[in-house]
Amino acid sequence: MSPPRALLAALAMLSGSCAAASPAPPGPPPSPRPPGTSSDPRPVLDLAGRIPPAPPPGVAEPRGLLPAGEDPVVAEVDGSTLRASDVARFLFRYDPGRALEGLNQLLDARILEADAAAAGITLPAGEVEARTEEEVRRRETDLRVQFGPATTLDSYLRDRFGFTAEAYRRDVAALVRLQSLRDRLVRADALREDRVRVRVLVTRTEDEARDAARRLREGADFAAVAKQTSLAPVEELPPYSREEIEPRELADELFAMEPGEVSRPVRVARDGLEVFQVFKVVEKRPARQGAWAEVAEEVERGLGARAVSPAEYLQWARRARERHGVRIHLEETAAGPAEGAR
Repeated sequence: MSPPRALLAALAMLSGSCAAASPAPPGPPPSPRPPGTSSDPRPVLDLAGRIPPAPPPGVAEPRGLLPAGEDPVVAEVDGSTLRASDVARFLFRYDPGRALEGLNQLLDARILEADAAAAGITLPAGEVEARTEEEVRRRETDLRVQFGPATTLDSYLRDRFGFTAEAYRRDVAALVRLQSLRDRLVRADALREDRVRVRVLVTRTEDEARDAARRLREGADFAAVAKQTSLAPVEELPPYSREEIEPRELADELFAMEPGEVSRPVRVARDGLEVFQVFKVVEKRPARQGAWAEVAEEVERGLGARAVSPAEYLQWARRARERHGVRIHLEETAAGPAEGAR
């Protein structure tokens, strides 16, 4: 994908924070856990960001647009030059979180474009435009709160980044479009396999787990039982495919159950900690193999009822990166964290 000229500056304003999976409580691990996932969530293309801080007093505000060229010069000092690649190396070494966030955004964008084109996904008319205008209005309101009522988005962008509100609006629209494609790809992909959606309780002892399971089978409210007995908060877990549940015996048991049924206590030992989990099957979804035109209505209806969660996105992202053969070429050095992309 060829990003617009002002995309990096827009990302700095819009994508300053990563969307994380639901946090696990201290002690008990989350379950079911998709195999092969790390504890560090990948960033989700997100508009929830921060406004760049003001520079130190007396320091001129640098503009945020890169000059044209393969590896352009971005600054000069004492007759020597600093290039865009120097900035990238610095970030990967001293601020790897921010560097990896940007890298992941670019990887996600390329995968989304390729998968959306292959699937023939189309977006509802006017959705991108409406969401773009909503974000632009919200950003301008934030600027006025932070810098005063006379501040306009156009003046702020011209003074700090050297581009217009219209250029910014185009970049927002590009990110909004990627978000919209992302949500539909996640839900369409989930339809292609049998899936089960569960709720889970986590207890310290098997006796507590057995008692909780008994109460649930007798019709007790899940949230009430969880509040009284569970070590973990009640989370909205995404539907899981069979291969995403470990161990295989648990997957077989959950897929054999009907909605409303409650599992036996399941012992989980990890990092020296032993807990017991009880699962209640909420929903079973049979696989759908139709083209986008055949599943679009179902996907749109589901998105209207419930937004894509970070956990759903992370499931899809792991599988998508495996399909696309993503490899990240970073290395650990004796001098510190990852020094740069090779």
